[in-house]
Amino acid sequence: MVAMELEQEMEVKEAEVAVQQAEDYLDSDMESAMDEFRRFEEEMERMAMSELESLERTAESARRKMEEPLEERCYFCF
Repeated sequence: MVAMELEQEMEVKEAEVAVQQAEDYLDSDMESAMDEFRRFEEEMERMAMSELESLERTAESARRKMEEPLEERCYFCF
């Protein structure tokens, strides 16, 4: 009877250790996934900012080109 209880206790302890190891593994994987997601977000933010800056430069260039003919026409008006 005592031997059976000790064996059961050992099995319970082994199961607890296995569960703890599984939880540690899942925590580690989850942290790795979150780190990867953060890097992905940062890269997407950099790409979006780069695209925005490019569009702003293009818009500014187009605005300047539109102003040049207006300035030339106004010069001849006076």
